[in-house]
Amino acid sequence: MQGYFNTWPAILRQPWKTFSGDDACYHFPPDPAAIDRMEVTMRCVLWLGEEERHLVWRRVEGWRWRDICRRIGCDRTAAWRR
Repeated sequence: MQGYFNTWPAILRQPWKTFSGDDACYHFPPDPAAIDRMEVTMRCVLWLGEEERHLVWRRVEGWRWRDICRRIGCDRTAAWRR
């Protein structure tokens, strides 16, 4: 629209100011018990077939059941049973 313009100078912010509003997620090294549980889980996943492994990992990654069922080609109850 004619007549509207910005007279403010461009502000160059410092990186520490730019990211100060973000919620920081700090990752600490896992404790030995958590590592042992992860190793047991990985051994159990090896017992699954390839399709079931893909289903489990998609669910772990946060996929919705609807998207998983579309990808696999089954309904939700069948995906739950698998």
